[in-house]
Amino acid sequence: MDPELAAAVAELYTVFARHPLAPGVEQRLRRPAPELASTPLRELTAYQLDPHLFLGWRDEADFSHFLPRILELFATGEHREGTLLRKNLGEAHHADRPADERDALQRYHRALWRHTRSAADPVFTVADVLGACSLHDHSVLPYLADWAEDPSPTAVLLLARFVIEAGPPSWARQRFLDDVGDWLSSGAPTAALTAALATTTDPAIRAELDWAIAVLDLDWHAPSTPHAAMTRVPPM
Repeated sequence: MDPELAAAVAELYTVFARHPLAPGVEQRLRRPAPELASTPLRELTAYQLDPHLFLGWRDEADFSHFLPRILELFATGEHREGTLLRKNLGEAHHADRPADERDALQRYHRALWRHTRSAADPVFTVADVLGACSLHDHSVLPYLADWAEDPSPTAVLLLARFVIEAGPPSWARQRFLDDVGDWLSSGAPTAALTAALATTTDPAIRAELDWAIAVLDLDWHAPSTPHAAMTRVPPM
């Protein structure tokens, strides 16, 4: 785990320590799992937690108790299901949380996003990491701004492929769609791709950057449906 992500996970454990596991958790779970009560939080495995990430939690306090370990397992790659990341991190971002919990979650999310952008073979897709913003209308704009300002070759190539390949996800809420669409039409992604094109010599990468710039240069006046289906012959 990279240092920024490790520090964000450590902060989650500190901030969420105010949520001890109350007695009787077995009766509150949607699926029997006595090991959740008997196993120390930091020793719970992805295998033990996975069914509950899918089914959800009846008690918000139970979710808050397990949340640091859940997010740590996503950070280490022991949890690798992007749909569950999007669902559980999205659920965690609700506005009723105390400010320090919201801040700790945002620092974790930003650290995971930077790690995803820098990884040669990321565990999660861009849609999964950014999509966790959608459920409770947690703003995706700071994450997109980070992306446009990241000059690393990995981040820029990921941006090009996002522009070329992405389609409007069925799970996304309107604010998320509008924000992504507005950002794509803002000029910031085009500027980032153009700057990368000027310094890239690899023909295959240049072709992808060129294609993404061409897609962005098309009229982008439908922010309610960002990534509208576009079919374009890739440059030769």
